[in-house]
Amino acid sequence: MLRKGRYLDILSVPRVPRHPEVSPLPSWIPDWSVSDLSASLRSTIVPWFNFNATSKDEDYTLFQSDDKSVIGLAGEVIDNVSEVGDIYMDSTLGHKTRIQRYKGMAKHEAAFNGWEKIASVHSGTKYWPTGEDILDAYWQTLIMGNVGDEYDAAKQQFHQWKRLHPARIPNLLSSNWLQWMNLPVGLYVSISGLIATFRHEYRHGPTVTFSKKLETTLDRRLFKTTKGYIGIGPRSLQKGDAVTLFKGGMVPLVIRSLGDKWELIGDCYIHGIMHGEVNLAQRCSVLWIA
Repeated sequence: MLRKGRYLDILSVPRVPRHPEVSPLPSWIPDWSVSDLSASLRSTIVPWFNFNATSKDEDYTLFQSDDKSVIGLAGEVIDNVSEVGDIYMDSTLGHKTRIQRYKGMAKHEAAFNGWEKIASVHSGTKYWPTGEDILDAYWQTLIMGNVGDEYDAAKQQFHQWKRLHPARIPNLLSSNWLQWMNLPVGLYVSISGLIATFRHEYRHGPTVTFSKKLETTLDRRLFKTTKGYIGIGPRSLQKGDAVTLFKGGMVPLVIRSLGDKWELIGDCYIHGIMHGEVNLAQRCSVLWIA
């Protein structure tokens, strides 16, 4: 597929932790025996994933080691990950009891609270790659660019979502006394959620909500780089990982140093570089991925 294709889309297939019964594979080979909640940023079923971080007119050259286990691609490390947030997970998955659901909701909210701190959304500063207010860059990053021609509507949806999001009380939901106060707290959260949902639907009707747009961010993490970029990356992302653009790659890829080689971690969205804003020019070198 890499040899006959024009783009590096196969490298954007979500990577998941290897199953112990599966023999080790090179990191650039997807393991089809396991599934993942996250979506590839090159998925054709997500209409707004129409990214072109590098030139569509520039073909790539594929190199391989003698034993075919290592591939080489021309690319450039543009930055390194400096901060990593928690994984965004569906707060209803895997929670059977009322207590488990509330704690799942608290964990869900804590992740977003942590993301806001990483992105410094309340600092009032500008996001240097685009010149936007940092809060505007943040909400666009959350939905990975799903704005289209309705920027003002999407922005309004974000602020509505932020106001109506049920857990302005994450510490309350995760506290120990929830064990014996679960009924009144449960009633409060449930009624508040129903009222908020009713108000939202009453005001916006069938409009696609911000929460719906967030589904493509499932099983991913928000991160920040040393230069100040913010983005959404794979669940296996770690501090120190390298954000890289490869010729023929329509989205940035995260790789991890293995000495003289690299491990592929997955694709990522970075606000401000998804549509050719970074010019690779002739600075690329061959990076070997094992």
